[in-house]
Amino acid sequence: MHSANVFQKSFLLGDALAFESLISARKEAMISEYIDKIKSGGSLQVSEAEQCLNTILEKDVPDRQIAELLIALSEKGESADEILGFAKALLARSRLVPLPTNTIDSCGTGGSGLNR
Repeated sequence: MHSANVFQKSFLLGDALAFESLISARKEAMISEYIDKIKSGGSLQVSEAEQCLNTILEKDVPDRQIAELLIALSEKGESADEILGFAKALLARSRLVPLPTNTIDSCGTGGSGLNR
């Protein structure tokens, strides 16, 4: 009876790994489609950009694909819809930080171009 349980657990683990591999391959294919769309001069819709960044943030995309995507976006120039989709994905993952009242953030982003 014990060996049957081990076999069953082993079989289920194999199924789970195969399923995980299939999902991972599908996510890589989806990112490849987005890269191709961008390289051909197209822009991602808001929902596509959001899904794209969510997939990246879930660590389901190889570094080489992330680099290829970022280079393609940089060369084409990011559209408003792409920026909005990426922002929505980041906002959905943001967390409120409990702070005392009357707290001031004195750290700038450095984006002003001013030497202060």
